[in-house]
Amino acid sequence: MSPTLWQRLDGLAGVLAPAAVAVGLALIGVAHTGIPGLAGIAPVLPIAAVFFWSTYRPRLFPAPVAFAVGLLVDLLGGTPLGVYALVLLVVRLVVLSQRRYFLGKPFLFVWSGFALVAAGTGLLAWALMCINAGQAVLTAPALFQFLLAVAVYPFMTRLFLWVDGGLMQGS
Repeated sequence: MSPTLWQRLDGLAGVLAPAAVAVGLALIGVAHTGIPGLAGIAPVLPIAAVFFWSTYRPRLFPAPVAFAVGLLVDLLGGTPLGVYALVLLVVRLVVLSQRRYFLGKPFLFVWSGFALVAAGTGLLAWALMCINAGQAVLTAPALFQFLLAVAVYPFMTRLFLWVDGGLMQGS
């Protein structure tokens, strides 16, 4: 028996949901809030999405999706094209190589792992921007972005678990 149109659409939605969440987070990260200076220190929220989905459902968040979301972050955020595309690919690669250590572990352990990955990718993004500028750029905004990303990760995890729960119900 072949799947119905609704079953196929449901399957497609399951595949697209993690990417849609990451794109939504990229859009939230660049949304105009009216708060002066916030754009320069807003956390790069898709890092949390790439970390989570690469840990728990890597098949639903392949490298081309991470790359495309990174390009979107670059385009919307005004960073040099390719910086966050590379950063998100590195996040995915690092998490995939270490995911066996995260699976089944308490949340505080996973959150600590995210903090380490976010710190490393923050340094990578900062270094790439320095190379692009040909000089050292301010470190305070990058540090604040890192701290905000770590601070909001538990809330982002709730969103990811909610989406993942919907994916599991649909399958």
